[in-house]
Amino acid sequence: MGERKMIGRNVVIGLGIICIILAIVLGGVIVNYTSVVNGKDNIIATNNAQIETLTNEKSQLQTWLDGNRTLLDQAQIWLQANVTYYNSQINSKNSQITLLNSQITSLQNQIANLNYQVTNLQNQIASLNSQIINLQNQYANLQSDYNKLMDNYTQALAKIPQDKGISLDSVTYVDAGGLAGVTEVVVRNRGVNATTVISMKLYWNNDLASSVAENVTIAGNSAADIKAYLPINGYNSVYDTWLLKVYTLEGYTATSDPLPIMM
Repeated sequence: MGERKMIGRNVVIGLGIICIILAIVLGGVIVNYTSVVNGKDNIIATNNAQIETLTNEKSQLQTWLDGNRTLLDQAQIWLQANVTYYNSQINSKNSQITLLNSQITSLQNQIANLNYQVTNLQNQIASLNSQIINLQNQYANLQSDYNKLMDNYTQALAKIPQDKGISLDSVTYVDAGGLAGVTEVVVRNRGVNATTVISMKLYWNNDLASSVAENVTIAGNSAADIKAYLPINGYNSVYDTWLLKVYTLEGYTATSDPLPIMM
């Protein structure tokens, strides 16, 4: 009986010790848990603060993004309008380039044609210059021949004897007022060859008063009576001022003595 009490007491003591130990352990656990909980609360508070800060930053970023999105939309609209405008400008410039290229091609063709014409004209000029040179040479030759002929003619005239040529045997004229003038001329050929009278001219003080064309051939050493009227044509004549000149085809000339034709 006494042993049972002893055992019961021991059990109670043991249980009490266990309870004390458990209480001490529980207190330590509670203290540790409280510390852990407080640490977690601090972490949670810190995280909440960071979350709030990040949320504010997010809101700010969202506001900035919304604003930039609006700007981007506006920029996109502006860029799209500019793209359309510049595409139109590019198309217009391409059309102008095509037109200018066509004009350049046309001008190049014109230049080629003009170059061909220039070459052709240069060839013609060269040919004409050659012809000019030939003509100048021909002219020089003709001039030389002419000079030789004139020299021969001059020498031939110089060799004509004094008894050759023509002379005037007589000159008939009338003083009849308005009809005054020469009416008849006797021309003598003093050479052995025939000569042809081609004209007669009446002068007053070196002024030609009248003239007449003739075609009268006179045999050698012969005379011809040529009837022709050469009026004084109203000149107010004075004595010894009228002269009659006769010309032949061969170059002979005869001049009368002064004629006292009066009005």
